[in-house]
Amino acid sequence: MLLKQQKQDLINEVNETLKKSRIKESQLYEEQAMVCLKAKFFDQAIIAFENSLKANPANAQAHYDLSLLYQQVYQDKKKSVAHMKEYLKLSPKAKNKKEAQYIVDMLSEDLY
Repeated sequence: MLLKQQKQDLINEVNETLKKSRIKESQLYEEQAMVCLKAKFFDQAIIAFENSLKANPANAQAHYDLSLLYQQVYQDKKKSVAHMKEYLKLSPKAKNKKEAQYIVDMLSEDLY
C-alpha cells in the first residue's frame, strides 16, 4: 500500500512538473509573438501565438492577442471572433469583458 502511494505521489509530481513546463513554454512563445508584433512580422507572430496555445490551450491572453491581430491586421472576422470567444470563456471575470464582448458582437453582425 505504501509503495502504491509513493508511485502515485511520483506520478502527480511528474504531471505537475510537466504542466509547469508547458505553461513556461507557452509564455516564451507569447513573448516571441510580442517581439514579432513590434517588428511587424505578423505571420511569425501568429505562428508564435499558435505555438503558445499548443503548449497551453488555456492561455487566455494568447487568444485575446490573436483575436486583435486577426481583426486589425488581417481583417479576418471569423478567426477574430473565435479567439475572442475563447478568451471570454477562459476569462469570465476579465476586466475588459465588456470590450471583448463588444468586439464579438460587432464582428459577428457581419458574419451572419
